[in-house]
Amino acid sequence: MKIVALGGGHGLAMTLRAARELTDDVVAVVSMADDGGSSGRLRQEFGVLPPGDVRMALLALADEQCEPQAQLWGHRFAGDGELSGHNLGNLLLTALWQIAGAPIASLSSTAETSSTAETSSTAETLKTSMPRASSGPESTADSIVLGIDAAAQLLGISGRVLPVSTCHYALTATASDDTGEVFEITGQADITASELTIHRVTTNPPDITACEAVLDEIASADLVILGPGSWFTSVLAATAVPGIAAAIAESAATVVVVANLRPQMGESQRFQPEDYLLSIRTAHESIRVNVVIVPPNFATAEFLSIATAMEATVVATVLADDTQSGHNPVLLARALQSAIAVRENSCEQGAHGNHDS
Repeated sequence: MKIVALGGGHGLAMTLRAARELTDDVVAVVSMADDGGSSGRLRQEFGVLPPGDVRMALLALADEQCEPQAQLWGHRFAGDGELSGHNLGNLLLTALWQIAGAPIASLSSTAETSSTAETSSTAETLKTSMPRASSGPESTADSIVLGIDAAAQLLGISGRVLPVSTCHYALTATASDDTGEVFEITGQADITASELTIHRVTTNPPDITACEAVLDEIASADLVILGPGSWFTSVLAATAVPGIAAAIAESAATVVVVANLRPQMGESQRFQPEDYLLSIRTAHESIRVNVVIVPPNFATAEFLSIATAMEATVVATVLADDTQSGHNPVLLARALQSAIAVRENSCEQGAHGNHDS
């Protein structure tokens, strides 16, 4: 069972922790449009892709025995100096990308090394398998992906973390205010800060390309999960990258949408439950949602009507306890098991249909 989850930030991290309860074959596809905080500063100063959401995805997939390393990667510097606000994991990813260079020849030997290898041998492997090579867009993309693979090995993670694109880009949102006046806002941080009603997001420039490894993982996935998280600047930001929606539509995977538990200011503050489905249909008519996971209070008559019209199975269940502001990974894992049951039932029906014919 391969699960591919798209998005970013805390929402994607919760999905990854839930998916790990079900399988070791988990792939995180991370939106790379972040331009705020530590990631934005590193992006501006060093010209790297934003590392923050990649770091969070890596830590969500890290094994328990790697907890000391995970704590280091999660450390955020305090104080008023230049390091203030930076996360050590962000700096380490930036360092790995710099060591790899743009571009890099190969890290295949690193990827094949067991995640349980000694730290000293891992470091030696990294040094000997990250040579510099002649420049070019393909090898630049390789250096980014394989640098993340190297970080995954250092943390001993189960699964894989990939950037949705290795291109540098920003998000542009089409939004409106209470009077209906339409605006275009560019930049993830500015989009969220505007507190306007967001209608859709696109990449800027519009002709960037999706990471080839991501397209391959989606093609071979059993489950593709969208959400939870910042709906426009993380979840739909990932599917906005050219090629991603088409890959999901063409995949045989069961497509699962996980709604947020409550509205988010700057993203979905005016959402009704059915808007999680409608926003995907508006952005990508080609994507067929098979299962939608929501808390029980979302299962209104209007929501159920929209889900039925879209032929999506509704899993309405408790997804957090009273002490949590976000999804509980264990409860979300149980809900995802229901999605897997839908897939298995569909496969069985297909098998019977082929046999009858």
